[in-house]
Amino acid sequence: MGSLGEAIGSVNNLGQRLVDALTTLSGGTVTPK
Repeated sequence: MGSLGEAIGSVNNLGQRLVDALTTLSGGTVTPK
């Protein structure tokens, strides 16, 4: 259970970082949560 939660958290973290990177590259100011 714990490891599963960690895996999900890692995926969510990576996804958010990807979104932030794409937003920065596109020069957008929108930061969806």
